[in-house]
Amino acid sequence: EYCCDELAISATGKRLAYVSALERVARLVVGGRTAPAAAAFAGARPALLDRVRHVLGASGTSDTSGRWLAGVVVAALAALLIGVASYPDPATGGGVVTFGTPGFRAEDGWQSLKIRVSPKHRWQPSMSWVYGKMHRLRKSFPGGAEFPAELGHDPLFTAWPCARAKAGHIMIALSKSRQGGPYDRAYMDMDADGSFADETLIRSDKPSYSRVNVQWHPEFTLADKSGSSQHKLGLYRMKTNDVSLWIRSELWREGAVKVAGKKRRCVVADFSLNGAFNDVSGDLFAGDRIALEIDGRLVTHVLGGFIDIEGALYRPEVSIDGSAVRFVSAGDVPMATVRMPEGMTELTLFGTNGTFKLRPAAA
Repeated sequence: EYCCDELAISATGKRLAYVSALERVARLVVGGRTAPAAAAFAGARPALLDRVRHVLGASGTSDTSGRWLAGVVVAALAALLIGVASYPDPATGGGVVTFGTPGFRAEDGWQSLKIRVSPKHRWQPSMSWVYGKMHRLRKSFPGGAEFPAELGHDPLFTAWPCARAKAGHIMIALSKSRQGGPYDRAYMDMDADGSFADETLIRSDKPSYSRVNVQWHPEFTLADKSGSSQHKLGLYRMKTNDVSLWIRSELWREGAVKVAGKKRRCVVADFSLNGAFNDVSGDLFAGDRIALEIDGRLVTHVLGGFIDIEGALYRPEVSIDGSAVRFVSAGDVPMATVRMPEGMTELTLFGTNGTFKLRPAAA
């Protein structure tokens, strides 16, 4: 379902509208059923709720209360509006902000995370919120691209936006090894010179999903003045959408860190899919994610200025390659009170200040 969700969002360009449509469909399905059938449908709640969370890039345990989906959708939409409006970046007015943190010394509080790669390290259910993005394939690349005939027939081109690439993106080309055959070759312009003549062939892999025609899994290193980082992408050409290439990051960082007096599992992921692991943005889908074990459960946060760890605020910092993290106590931070509508059990706010899950105070 996740792949189909992304196809629909790619076609419409309206992620929030799609979430709202899921909620309306659920209402129609339940409303049009007899009581026994509606009760049986309740078993599908967690799966549909997981789809909503996946589309929104959130995580958590499934809620099976009476207003399970409506509450999530209302809270999520409110969070998007409040989060984006309340926390603009003062320097850019809301654009992506990248932490630049040189020298990751343990004595300065930095802790290291290990590389995890799919499929060697299988995606955990808690990581299902890391999704891909559709990129339009074209018969020619804007500005031109050198593609020698010996590299294949009928080439198609797209670009992967990449923060660490010289040109701000890396060109990708697909081609056929034989005329009239399937697209089974891929190339990436890693040196950003506008030519694929000096690039290495990326061979296709056996499709791992029923809706995939062909897939590639390139692994590579990116370097700039701040250092180098390892990456792995999944490139998928779908049966239901042959004019686009679905690209997903298939490498993340994970490890045990000590924060707030406890050892905790920590995961950072390039959610924004641009080659950097530390993007902070007022746009929910342009910010990266950090997941931290809190109260025995891995909780996903939009990376921002703060993270609430069992009632105490910390400032999370992540290196651009995701290999190092640290959590600095925020000290006293001015707080406010939010009045929640009756019936709302949880409100999640996203923004450049981080992720905040609010629940009504006990009466």
